[in-house]
This record gives sequence, structure tokens and C-alpha cells, in this order.
Amino acid sequence: MTIKFHIPSIRYAYGKVHFTACRNVLCRECRPPLTPQKQPVRLKAWTEHPTHPNLRSMRGRTPIAVNLGQKWSNLFVAGLILLAALSGQAQGLPSTAGETLSGKRIELSDAIRGHAVVLIACFSREAGDGCGAWAKAVRSDPALAGIAVYQVAMLERAPGFMRGMIKSGMRKGISAAEQDNFLVLTQDDKLWRSYFSVTADKDPYVVLLNASGQICWHGHGAAKDLEPLLRTARP
Repeated sequence: MTIKFHIPSIRYAYGKVHFTACRNVLCRECRPPLTPQKQPVRLKAWTEHPTHPNLRSMRGRTPIAVNLGQKWSNLFVAGLILLAALSGQAQGLPSTAGETLSGKRIELSDAIRGHAVVLIACFSREAGDGCGAWAKAVRSDPALAGIAVYQVAMLERAPGFMRGMIKSGMRKGISAAEQDNFLVLTQDDKLWRSYFSVTADKDPYVVLLNASGQICWHGHGAAKDLEPLLRTARP
């Protein structure tokens, strides 16, 4: 018969001491400790980074996500301001190649670069007389002396077989010296309409540019009503 009795963390049998674990699961003295539950790993935020000096200096400040949001917001606002500042630049002028009434192939954006210029655009047959009146008014105004005048006629919507006759009719009312500054276009109609902000085809459209290519004045309508406004906006 084996006699066993409990001594904390040991058992005694047959005169020998056996270092065995207690089988009594209710024993609080010598039962093996329960396996501790693993705590969930918490990822440290960048602001708690122990080594990076720039990140340590941000402790206690606004969270990085908020700072990044403010940064992008500031960049967005700065971009809008830059676009507004560049809205009047000559870069907005389409680089469409056209032919003058004198037969020369040019790009208007290259021809006017570095010069103050008045652009007079016509997008319909009804606007032709108005464009002619604008050209005469600007050229005859002493206050606008030294500013080049270019006329632009958009014929993309005109049938191809009619374009030759339209050009011939234009040459009759324009002197040979002025034909070099009269450009006829047959493509990129939408781009030019967007540049001049066309809303009514029957009106002539006028833009005044300074030597840097910035728009100083823009309007559409009769020259007798608007030419004095253009004169006051001379760069």
C-alpha cells in the first residue's frame, strides 16, 4: 500500500521524495501556472517612433493624417491660384496652323509672340462686316498706334467647295498689306471658340494681348460701342 500525502511541490512515497507535480487541480500552491493570454500587438503610430528624430519631434502634435490633409488642401488652393494667374497667358491661344489671305502658312501663336496685338475673330458670315469695322476702328485710332491687328476667320463649318470662293470675297475688301495679317483657319473650331468664349456666332470677338501674352481686354459686339473700352485697356 502506497501512502502519499501532500507537501508543497513534492510527494513522499516509500521513504523517497519525488518531485512531482500535484494532481489536485484545485491546489493553488503547486499547480502549474495558467498560460497567460497573448495581448494584441498594437502598432505604434509614426508619432511614437522611438528612433526617427523627425517623427519623435512630432509627438503631441496634430496627427499625421490631418497634417497631410492640410498639406494637400494648401497645394490645391495654390494650384487654383496659379491656374487663375495663367488663364490670361498666350499659352491658351491654340497653335493651329492656317493660311493668310496672301497665301502664307503661319501659326498665329508664333506670329504674335513678343508683341502687343489685337485679335479680331469671325465665326460666321454675318460677323464679317463687324470684324471689318473693328479692324478699321483699331487701325485708325491714334491711341492704339503701334499695336498689331490680326483678323481670324474660322471656316471649318463651311463646305469645302465653298471655302475658295469665301477667301476670294475676303480679299476684295482688304488691302494687300493687311492680307498678311488676315488668317483663315479650317480646323480646331472648338478650341478657338473656347479661347474667345463664343456665345453668339453673329458677333465679332476681340481680344487685346500685351507683349507678354496676357489678355488685357476681351469683348464681343459692335466696334462703335466697345472700341473706347479697348482703348482704355491698352497695355
